[in-house]
Amino acid sequence: MLTDKAVRAAAARDKAYKLTDSRGLHLHISGKGHKSWRYKYRFEKKERLLTLGTYSEVSLAEAREKRDEAKKILREGRDPRHAVKRGRLVGEEGASKSFEMVAREWHGLQLTSCTVRNSGPTPSGADALCISLFMGLSACSISGSKLRLATDLTARK
Repeated sequence: MLTDKAVRAAAARDKAYKLTDSRGLHLHISGKGHKSWRYKYRFEKKERLLTLGTYSEVSLAEAREKRDEAKKILREGRDPRHAVKRGRLVGEEGASKSFEMVAREWHGLQLTSCTVRNSGPTPSGADALCISLFMGLSACSISGSKLRLATDLTARK
């Protein structure tokens, strides 16, 4: 197993090399001296490599924790590389925002940028737009790529 002292002492050589830790974790040192943590594993009978971060940003203990998290994802039958990519795209908590949540955030931004008159703040149509959207969303159905209100569907019949 690696120690922090050995990781700090690792220097560049003519060719890239690696210092192994345990259970698939190793430190990859490039020919120019760049150090990155990598986790080698097998998924669906293929060898895969997951980069966990650079040494200056990720310590030895943190790299071991990330490796253990990746092993947990593997035990669930998922590829850790895809889980990392999904985390970057969706967000760490994994919760996706609904249309209504995004619209309400937008509405809040519109209210803060409204003009102030003698009678107080007057939003520039944001209230009317949100009210009409939210009233219609309760009766929406999605078919293919078209969003149709239930009232439109009943009016055609």
